[in-house]
Amino acid sequence: MVDSRDVKMHYLYKRAERNGNDETHSELMEEIQKRMNSDALFKNVFPHHAEMNDLVVVPNDFECLR
Repeated sequence: MVDSRDVKMHYLYKRAERNGNDETHSELMEEIQKRMNSDALFKNVFPHHAEMNDLVVVPNDFECLR
């Protein structure tokens, strides 16, 4: 199973893994670079959200959950 956001990356990775030619590798590297640029942009625009990796929500209103 692959996250829907990672389908293109997974497709290009598997294609490069099977074929192994320069064109498929360059397409994969281009997609990785795009992803890295997007991640960097997100971290610059929303730095407080980028650091919230271990956000755990503990329910405290059990009546509402019932």
